[in-house]
Amino acid sequence: MTTEQQSNIGEYYIVHTYSGHEDRVKRNIELRIKSMDMESKIFDVIVPTEEEIQIKDGKRKSVQKRIFPGYIIVHMEMTDESWNLVRNTDGVTGFISAEEDGKIALDMDILLREGIYTWALGPSYETPAEIQDIISLGGDAVGMSTIPEMLKALELKLDVLGISCLTNYGAGMDGAKLSHNDVIETSNRTEKDFSKLILKII
Repeated sequence: MTTEQQSNIGEYYIVHTYSGHEDRVKRNIELRIKSMDMESKIFDVIVPTEEEIQIKDGKRKSVQKRIFPGYIIVHMEMTDESWNLVRNTDGVTGFISAEEDGKIALDMDILLREGIYTWALGPSYETPAEIQDIISLGGDAVGMSTIPEMLKALELKLDVLGISCLTNYGAGMDGAKLSHNDVIETSNRTEKDFSKLILKII
């Protein structure tokens, strides 16, 4: 199966691990994938890192720093078998799921849609070209907040659930001119239900 075919059938799942054990958990999952012949269901295991320059004894050294300590990302097709393989790997403590919170929203007659949230630097709206770039990268929504807060929360080893109120279509998507007044009006209209949902989840 090609990488392109895999990307069309799999989803990316956030998996919680013991902090500091991310690389070992990645290796263990990869070994189990091979031994259990699950390459057609679990495609990749990622430990998100970024390059950081450290200075020691007056010398600059490039090191890979974990972006989300205590978490890995697994690209897989979710089945009972693939779930069990990952969940029962030594060092894994569970999947991060919004299923329970989605049920709360359903009971309150609030429609929630799951998707890939992307971040752009504000405080201006995205251009039509930027919106098309985000769509081409697989993004479903974009905003000027949430991601920086999420990164800081994960740095502090806090569990994270992101819920956003989408107040407008991206520039160029529906032919209408973006209006800040329309955004404020939508925010005000949904504020009451949104606040109730957050309180119920907490």
